[in-house]
Amino acid sequence: MRTALAFHPFRYTSADQINFGDLKRWLRQSIEIQWDYKNVVKRKGKLERLK
Repeated sequence: MRTALAFHPFRYTSADQINFGDLKRWLRQSIEIQWDYKNVVKRKGKLERLK
């Protein structure tokens, strides 16, 4: 099953490894992009983006 979310399993062991440009972009997207978790069961596990 494919999901709409991109998951990147990173493990950081020091602050030097953090790409702050990516972090800033991810945080901005987390505010702008909203997902419909309320109806995920009704849609049988399919997570849809709210517009």
